[in-house]
Amino acid sequence: MLAALVAVLALGVVASASASAALPEFSGTFPDTFESTGNLTIKTVGGQSIRCFNSTTQKGEITAAKTAALALTFTECEGTGGKLLTDTCKTSGAKEAEIKTATLEGKPVSLNKGREIGIVWAPKGGGDVAVVECSGYKVPVETLTIKGSVIATELKPANASTTEFRLALNETKGVQEATEYETEGKKVKAILETEGAGHEAFSPEQTGFGSSAASITAAKATEVKAALASTGLPEFTGSGGEEIAYPREFKASTGGSASFWIETFPWNFREATVTGEITGPNEVADVVLKFKGASPAAYGCTSNGLEGEAGELVTNDVIGRLGYLNKTAKTVGLLLEAPGGVIAKCSGYQLGSQEILGSVIGKLTAVAGGHSFALEFKKGGKGEEQEFTKFEGEEATHQLENYWVPNKKHGKMSMGTSGLGFETSKVTELKA
Repeated sequence: MLAALVAVLALGVVASASASAALPEFSGTFPDTFESTGNLTIKTVGGQSIRCFNSTTQKGEITAAKTAALALTFTECEGTGGKLLTDTCKTSGAKEAEIKTATLEGKPVSLNKGREIGIVWAPKGGGDVAVVECSGYKVPVETLTIKGSVIATELKPANASTTEFRLALNETKGVQEATEYETEGKKVKAILETEGAGHEAFSPEQTGFGSSAASITAAKATEVKAALASTGLPEFTGSGGEEIAYPREFKASTGGSASFWIETFPWNFREATVTGEITGPNEVADVVLKFKGASPAAYGCTSNGLEGEAGELVTNDVIGRLGYLNKTAKTVGLLLEAPGGVIAKCSGYQLGSQEILGSVIGKLTAVAGGHSFALEFKKGGKGEEQEFTKFEGEEATHQLENYWVPNKKHGKMSMGTSGLGFETSKVTELKA
């Protein structure tokens, strides 16, 4: 349903292969509160649709190892399709154009044969998710009763202690991205249905919730422990292909240099390092890039409000996954992005406040010896694009973006590094 519900799924899950038969679990100190924002779309397979263009800050709570609670409020809601081409939609007792759900209880679950973690949400104690009334100039009241349960997907990162998580709530023409989850070797269906009464009654129709928001912030650092299955090659493995106990920390092995470009204007740094953790066969998390020695200092953009020192740019914790740049040549890339959307904040004497947004792909190469990896980001030949903007076989493109806060101006940016690398404490292979 909303980023918010996706949100909570961010906070903790099953621990090891020996416990993989059990459901995922939240790991941390309970209760743990979280916040999320986002708009909402509700669509049925019969073509009915509602869109809420705004939301208040959603607040929820992880209440125990396998439960969380969340009630959602959305504003500026209106009927946008099917029998619901109306002025406004609201729940009983709510303000005009405001939809509130019942208190939902969440349970962390395994999806896609263990390759992914999600959370299934259903009304606490049973009952309806929401009863919505829509009306307009030429449309008498239409009452919609929404029942069932919904699965939020793509909880990331797993196996890393953090307060920022990325999540997803997607639907296509009324069908949720995930409509079943796995528990103890069995598949369990979880779907929403909407029934219409009043102006034009209609029988229950399968329903999907969608949200544009993709992150949540927890009050306390929480780990999502999960025995993730590999999504396939490329992947990290232990020596000789043995399974890795996650997380596996990596630290900077070689320092390098780095530059960022906005249009043709560069920010140059004399030093660059990367640290983080391998958190699954195909994933990394808690990745921090540090860039030191801004040059020229008067024009460089350096960290503000983070842990950065003068002349230093430090990213927030970012997450990443492996993919092929060229499958035939077995060339592997590493995609990095921030769960909360903002990779880094900085400011400069001439530049004012800036935010680095988006995502970026670098070339990842294993170095002989089994402990070290080289990570290279390279500017492409066109403007501010990277050398690599997508993985082979995938449609999604990835690009860094600069947001100039004073002028609220967005623009493409690119990043280049030289000599950047990291090493693991134990032998780690990159299998392609």
